[in-house]
Amino acid sequence: MSISWCRCAPLVLCVSLFLIAGCTSQETGESLGATVTGTILYKGSPVDGAMVTFRPTGEGGHGAFAQTDEEGKYKLSTSVAGTTGVQPGDYVVTVTKTEAAQSNVASEDDPNYNPNASGRAPAAKNVLPKKYAAAKTSGLEFTVNQGPNNLPIELAD
Repeated sequence: MSISWCRCAPLVLCVSLFLIAGCTSQETGESLGATVTGTILYKGSPVDGAMVTFRPTGEGGHGAFAQTDEEGKYKLSTSVAGTTGVQPGDYVVTVTKTEAAQSNVASEDDPNYNPNASGRAPAAKNVLPKKYAAAKTSGLEFTVNQGPNNLPIELAD
């Protein structure tokens, strides 16, 4: 049985980000100066499983990311080893939520399986408006201040 890369890419990305976050978000590490939490809503409802990324607008700095929980809540972390929190500064934000498209290709144990059929799985689909996936078009910009920051994000069509 072969597994298409396109089909596994979203899962591999999420697992990689969780591993990075798990390896670097030690509570005993050096603080970068700020913490960022918030809730992501789309059409007034919490967005479960969205990836939120904060990219610094200036020179230097480190980006931060999180995945929302079932209530749409997130808490940012960075991939800077031995640190916690986020650096204060200005950020542009992107938000995506991908779902794997359903494949209509029969599996090997299906009586309709055809080994000569095209085995290309459909690409994963971003279920949020496309503009929020790119820094240039998201329109989401935030200033992160020293200490705790609560930055709710309301997405619209």
